[in-house]
Amino acid sequence: MEHDVARAVSQAAPSAKELLIEALAIPSVSGNEAPVTQFLREQFRSLGLDASLVPVGEDIRNDPDYTHMYPDRSFEGRSNLLIERKGTGGGRSVILQTHVDVVAPDTGWDDAFVPREDGDVIHAR
Repeated sequence: MEHDVARAVSQAAPSAKELLIEALAIPSVSGNEAPVTQFLREQFRSLGLDASLVPVGEDIRNDPDYTHMYPDRSFEGRSNLLIERKGTGGGRSVILQTHVDVVAPDTGWDDAFVPREDGDVIHAR
């Protein structure tokens, strides 16, 4: 089975790389993550996965772990992307968590959202 997993990863690597480059080219400045989140939702749906947007409510401010760094920031129009692949039951669950927003680039940084490859490394905002 280990070889099957390695083979599957190797076969999927080129398309995963293309997906990554395409996603990184979408400006996702904090507060404006919707375009990249919607893009990723459609990509995961095209793979046959359940992918839905879950709105982030203003009540998140009541969460004791919420950062109050930006007390006036609105969460209107902001969503988390939930992707599910149901198993047959009895197995363990895996949760992967990340974020897609970035700090706005400095003025004059015209190619901030143009990913570039350097060998096996992709540099992007």
